Amino acid sequence: MNKGLFSEKKKAVIYCRVSTEEQAKEGESLASQERKCKEFAERNGYEVIGKFIEKGESGRNINRTQLQKLLTCCSDKRNEVGAVICLKEDRFARNAKDATATEYMLFKMGIRLLFTSGNNEQTASGKFVRGMNNVIAEFESNVNSERTIAGLAEALSKGRWTRPLRGYSFQKNVEGKKQLFQNEDAPFVKKIFDLAEKGVYSQDEIRRQMEREGFKISKQALSMLLRNTVYCGLLPDKYNKNGGEYIKGIHEPLISEEQFFKVQAILDGRRPNIVPRKRNNPDYPLRGYVYCYDCNTKMTASRSKGHTKHFYYYHCKKPHCNAARVQKKVLENAFKEYLHNLTIPLPIIDLFEKCVITKFNEKTHDITLQKRHIEREIENLESNKSDLIQLSLRKIFDEEDIKKEMDKIKMQIQEKELMLQELANGPDVQACWDFAKNVLLQLDKAWEQGDLNFKQRLQGLIMPAGFTFKENLVKPIKNPYFLSIFQQKTGKNIEKGG
Repeated sequence: MNKGLFSEKKKAVIYCRVSTEEQAKEGESLASQERKCKEFAERNGYEVIGKFIEKGESGRNINRTQLQKLLTCCSDKRNEVGAVICLKEDRFARNAKDATATEYMLFKMGIRLLFTSGNNEQTASGKFVRGMNNVIAEFESNVNSERTIAGLAEALSKGRWTRPLRGYSFQKNVEGKKQLFQNEDAPFVKKIFDLAEKGVYSQDEIRRQMEREGFKISKQALSMLLRNTVYCGLLPDKYNKNGGEYIKGIHEPLISEEQFFKVQAILDGRRPNIVPRKRNNPDYPLRGYVYCYDCNTKMTASRSKGHTKHFYYYHCKKPHCNAARVQKKVLENAFKEYLHNLTIPLPIIDLFEKCVITKFNEKTHDITLQKRHIEREIENLESNKSDLIQLSLRKIFDEEDIKKEMDKIKMQIQEKELMLQELANGPDVQACWDFAKNVLLQLDKAWEQGDLNFKQRLQGLIMPAGFTFKENLVKPIKNPYFLSIFQQKTGKNIEKGG
């Protein structure tokens, strides 16, 4: 061993890195790198006091997670680090400028950067070789990047999408090329677009509905999913291979182009009457739900002007229908009476309450775990902030770089704190249940006092297919699946549907 090349401090840390899953399976796997670094340390009399393993991060990025932790460790004089040991130059960095700056930073701290398969001489020729190796590593990285982009552009021009996509998995097609094929999540993605197409649900309502069905998706991911043209078979021309026009994908679309662009119009607010106009007038909440008993056509509603006031009616759309028009007050009072005569037995209410509370407690447990995870992330960010302050005091990094990184960390902390605040402002389950219970026990009053949206949702639950009205009798066309849990009081305007 040439002792003149090594620091008198005999403690070292190891740095290993792979950028892709493929590298992890080949000769330069993390385990292989670590073993060779430890053998090198042992041969040269170094005690390894730490290892920093970088998985899946590019060598062109100086802000790699484990590299930054390594530099923080080295800057702490209590650790007495004398050397950083790495397999070779391209494992440490693939940017010549960053590699040189980082090595110089370590040198200023009295720490050697040593490679098990590389040049460790500090002579002029040794430094020249080291610099050339860094340049070659950057060159190889740039070449690989260009080849990757060229391959992606070629695949895209032939209609193959190569990025992961919810609802699809990659399989090899008949030509042996990677292609999208629908997987078990495809029906959930289709339903997301179906719900969005209706125009009556917010994205948050859609997300909660999907989570109830077992398909978890974040707000941001849902928003991006609804904007992704790949789902209707149109690939964006990212590499300008088709004059900027969409490229037809060879995979099977989950939705039609018509449905996709209809959803875009709704998201962009280009369809102000998302809910059909006939259902948007609060004066006629039953319009669209009541059918003519004579011709089975949906009844509409209108008003006529008398000498001193207006009169409101529900009536058949067909001009020559034999069914008489019905005064708004008469029909709506009969509907309220129908709701009044539907009641749920208290034992079922109590059982329902237990189920709701149990489910909420399970959800609360999940939220608690999420909060703990976010709190730990905030602690790590605060620690990183403290480390940056120390590095700033020691003038190891450029002040502008320190400021940029500090601003980035502060922004991340703010985002995490907002997430915590959202989780902390959870619903009052008892208040929610009391409201639901009041609705179930007094359907008629809840309907009467609710706004148009609430009324129509309640009508849809009680009578999913609507109802007919004749001689003061409300008759559902089809009963909801859960109608069996109701008990019906005596009432002359009640009759079961088909």
